[in-house]
Amino acid sequence: MTSSDDGGLGRNPGARARLMTWASGRRPTTLAARQSVVCASPHVVDAIHDRPAVHPDALVFAPIGSDANVRYSGALSEAGVELTIGDDFLLQTQGYAISEYVSVIGPTLIRLSDEEDLRALAEDGRAAYETGMFPEFLTNPIIQLADVPALGLRGPGSGPHDRLWVDEDGTVSVSPAGLPLGDLDTDVDSLHETWEAEGTAHGDPDAIGRSVPRDVVQTVGDGHPFLPRFVAALDGQRNLRARGVALPRVSGFGGFLRPELAQIPTEDPSPDAPFVMWSEDRHFLVSGDGSRVFEVSRTAAQAFETVIVHGDDHGAADDSLGVDAASTARRVLDESGLSAAAPRAVMS
Repeated sequence: MTSSDDGGLGRNPGARARLMTWASGRRPTTLAARQSVVCASPHVVDAIHDRPAVHPDALVFAPIGSDANVRYSGALSEAGVELTIGDDFLLQTQGYAISEYVSVIGPTLIRLSDEEDLRALAEDGRAAYETGMFPEFLTNPIIQLADVPALGLRGPGSGPHDRLWVDEDGTVSVSPAGLPLGDLDTDVDSLHETWEAEGTAHGDPDAIGRSVPRDVVQTVGDGHPFLPRFVAALDGQRNLRARGVALPRVSGFGGFLRPELAQIPTEDPSPDAPFVMWSEDRHFLVSGDGSRVFEVSRTAAQAFETVIVHGDDHGAADDSLGVDAASTARRVLDESGLSAAAPRAVMS
């Protein structure tokens, strides 16, 4: 590769964003659907074209030496290794447990490389839920947590129609740490059916199945039921920090703008529900995927917070806010495409 070679980034605008979405397994509503395929070996690329597992318009990433859309050096599959594309893009990969102690100098992907990593993340989530204090390194705008569907955030961007990892032998999965779903000759709809069948109501524990056994992922999730909401909040915090907002507070984590809402301790919104976040003197309504941010008044933030906490229990929100204020908050959420999802039990 010559010094002027950009690895294909110039011909594929948005490839950086798609690579990070592929790694996370969560596609924001602001990014159109398109399958991203990352290959472990340049030799696999020749076998990809016209294979049933791959969409005709898929964006293919593969090591240098291939004719993939985007060509990289290094690796994405293991912690402690860097990936570079052309001369201008470098992505570091780190394990979770050490990331708090390692300085980052550019885009960094944090993987759950083993059970220790998973349990460390879960305990950080518990601390945030109880105290409101999120790990600062996780809210850094250049940080991305990998394979979040394993943590209860299965949705757009999670499955084979959005992301595939192709091993050197042609075996495919949704991520380097994911359990195999088939091979390149398995049509993508069948891959999706297998992925759906192996998943849970909200998660994909097999997305990190090569690193952490499925039963461990499920046990940790059952013991930390606030974990999906914690992980979902991180994208919004990164968005706000990128806009210059100091580390924001998140409603429901360590407290509420309206303290009386703490009297509903066993309910928490779906991870897809919007968030209310705030700093000292600014208040924000943030989409569940963190991609959209609206600055609002404190009074409006309190109304949104109340409606989000009560979810489908409109009567409770009406009683708490008054019918007019609650109805207005629900209407604004609906018109903004940020409807509050029904609550689900979190902690007894």
